[in-house]
Amino acid sequence: MDEFLATSSFTRKPVKITMTGPHLLAAVAYDEYYGGVQKMMVDFGKLLHQNFRKLAAAGCKHLQIDEPYFTASTEDKVGAAVDVINDVIEGLPDDIHISVHICQGNYAVGPDYDSQIGHRYFDTGRYKADLICKIDADV
Repeated sequence: MDEFLATSSFTRKPVKITMTGPHLLAAVAYDEYYGGVQKMMVDFGKLLHQNFRKLAAAGCKHLQIDEPYFTASTEDKVGAAVDVINDVIEGLPDDIHISVHICQGNYAVGPDYDSQIGHRYFDTGRYKADLICKIDADV
């Protein structure tokens, strides 16, 4: 919220806020409580929904969810993530533009790869367009 308000104060153009999606958050979080990714993903979704509602109330019109790990994940996990993402964006005002970013691979692999942590190549597994298209997003 603070970042949106600060950035918005310096421009007359719309500001897009991007947040890591519930699937990746649950995939990289250390689970000391839930005993499974699904329950943790649902709670991350509830948190994101609260954040998105606050941003919408503050005037944010462009929200993006980043889910870079769908290609390497199982059909079941992606299907569950799609349901959670739809819960995240459900009930937001109609004038909010929702984008979801899905990675097929990472541009940092190749001759210019700098070996930094976080530069991974996820181009394994099937691109699950049939599941991804069930997300009720604009883009």
